Amino acid sequence: MTDIRSILVHVDETVFCPSRLRLAGRLADRFQAMLSGIYASPAAALAPAAPGEAHEAWETLIASRTDETQKRAQDMFAAFRRHRRDTAWQAFG
Repeated sequence: MTDIRSILVHVDETVFCPSRLRLAGRLADRFQAMLSGIYASPAAALAPAAPGEAHEAWETLIASRTDETQKRAQDMFAAFRRHRRDTAWQAFG
């Protein structure tokens, strides 16, 4: 049988995340593996109608929403992490 030493689980702000974390936690327990959570968001492409039109406003809005989403995901993982010592967090935006 192959030894599983680490498990990487996608963390987001959706309603599916808690059950995904529970499953990953059970697998980590079963294989005595390190559990790592990762939040990843795709880079947003900006294509304003006219050159320079509202470019900064769109960038600010997208950055703000990405930050908010990442914060909610991180809070969700932190709540799960309180019950485990073998967890790690990494975010890529």
